[in-house]
Amino acid sequence: MSIVPLNIGSGPNDGTGQDLRSGGQVINDNFAELDQRATSAQATADAAVTNVQLQTGLDVKVDKIAGKGLSTEDFTTGEKNKLAGLQPAHYRGTFISLAALQAGVSTPVAGDYGDVDAGVGADVQRFIWDASDIKWVLQGASGGGPDNTDSLPEGSTNLYFSGARVLSAVLSGLSLLTGTPVVTTDTILVAVGKLQKQIGDLAGTVANKANKGANSDITAITGLTTPLALSQGGTGSASGVPDMVGASSSTVGTKGLVPAPSVGDLRFLASDGTWQTISTQKPYVSVKGFGDSNTVGLGLSSTAYNYINRESEIVKIPFVNNAVNSACTWDQAAQVYSTNLAVNECSQIMIGTNDSRRYGTVANDLDTFKRAHASLIAWLAIPELGKVRAANPLITYTGNWGDSAAYPTLTLKGSPAVGSVASFTFTGTTLYFSTARTNVSGTRATATVRIDGVVVGTVTAQGFSSNTIIGANYGPALYRFGGLSAGQHTVTITTVTADSQNLFFVEWFAVPDAANFSRPVNVLNVARQTAAGGGVDATTIAYNTAISDNVAMLVADGYRVNLADVFSTINPATDLQADGLHFNLQGHAKIAPVASLSLLKF
Repeated sequence: MSIVPLNIGSGPNDGTGQDLRSGGQVINDNFAELDQRATSAQATADAAVTNVQLQTGLDVKVDKIAGKGLSTEDFTTGEKNKLAGLQPAHYRGTFISLAALQAGVSTPVAGDYGDVDAGVGADVQRFIWDASDIKWVLQGASGGGPDNTDSLPEGSTNLYFSGARVLSAVLSGLSLLTGTPVVTTDTILVAVGKLQKQIGDLAGTVANKANKGANSDITAITGLTTPLALSQGGTGSASGVPDMVGASSSTVGTKGLVPAPSVGDLRFLASDGTWQTISTQKPYVSVKGFGDSNTVGLGLSSTAYNYINRESEIVKIPFVNNAVNSACTWDQAAQVYSTNLAVNECSQIMIGTNDSRRYGTVANDLDTFKRAHASLIAWLAIPELGKVRAANPLITYTGNWGDSAAYPTLTLKGSPAVGSVASFTFTGTTLYFSTARTNVSGTRATATVRIDGVVVGTVTAQGFSSNTIIGANYGPALYRFGGLSAGQHTVTITTVTADSQNLFFVEWFAVPDAANFSRPVNVLNVARQTAAGGGVDATTIAYNTAISDNVAMLVADGYRVNLADVFSTINPATDLQADGLHFNLQGHAKIAPVASLSLLKF
């Protein structure tokens, strides 16, 4: 019920308000209502908590926050502290390497751990601090254990496999009863047993066999009661290798030892395995020697110790040494062209060392050397009757030609004009033609060579790129024209370029087919030098190839020319003087027998 207001009318005593009775009734009802409300309010007040009680209750409550709720389970303080002590206390972070972890955590304690991540492509590795061993220990990439056994200690029962343990394993249960072939299903123990059985069986089989060498010959014989035949790889002796009294040239494969000659007995070992006496009957009355300062013996205490004099003692033939210090091939031309060997004379030449040092392997310089060298040894090999000198009337000259005394004993024919012709008729299948080359400035003379009207080549007077060491500016050059049919031929040489400063020269012709009674020529190639001596092995080899080609050419054409290999004989480290160029006593002593053996082959 609500409170009802009294109707007091519109004005005083205007008769519009309530009467006293009804008004008193309203007042009574209102008081009754107020009593009722007071009683209800008091009851409510009596049932309410005090402020202290309310605060006490709030103190044990938590705020309600959106998105969060409370569990019905109790969360104790101990558990809270345990949770707080996990990551913040022991996790030490992520590092790019173990070294960075070690440097970043200077005072780790038991339980500390950290991650190592080297970057893209590298798995994260977790390390935990081992307080007892004072080191960081690698755990699994996921933190569950090590990635490999390198960080996992070995137990006492299940041991790790190792090569050493396999090698030291005892072969318990090894059986040697079966020697059948090893198969893929065999165990190691079974396979070893089979192999040992096979070895034991073979040992008894080969115990009394002779030893076999690399060439299927018998190398050791013991206990033979019957000589082993030659056809069986033996020596015909029951044991050992018997001495041979010379080898039998009629019995192929004869083996044995050739007895050494008596002390002081000078002999040489022939190809038939026998020592042959050097004949006291001298096949030649003298040897004409040519070369440079090494042939002279420059730098020795006496030239009597040079290889030519030592060689003379070995072969018992006197030598005439025409060598010249510092000579190149061009420098020896005058001495060679002044030499006409008798039928009982021979020659020896070692030239090219100074050419190789001065000119190297420039193509035209190397060609100039090769042709000059060929001209010299051909001149020495061809008897005088086989040479047709430039002034010989058998050669016909047309055009502008004149004599040239370039060499003391050989007159040349030279032409300064284009179109001059030299012609020569010969019989044979091969022709030698020697001209002169020069290094005079200007356009070099050239000529076209025709045989029976057919062009067979071009000859040039283009010589070395500079004068020789001694100063020569011209020298010989040999050209060979072969492959001709048997019979008579005519060669014509026509100048193409020439002038008063650059003449084209004719030195001599020769026809190998008609060159009877060839004079022996012993050719020595170029020895090795050190870099200090101006030597380069590749260059020396190029010059020796040219020398070898020249010798092969003359031999193929029927001339008696031998080649002695000085290059392989000399050791630059031990056989040369301090200049790295000239032979010392040991070098000369080593060359002498090599040259002698080549000379004795004639």
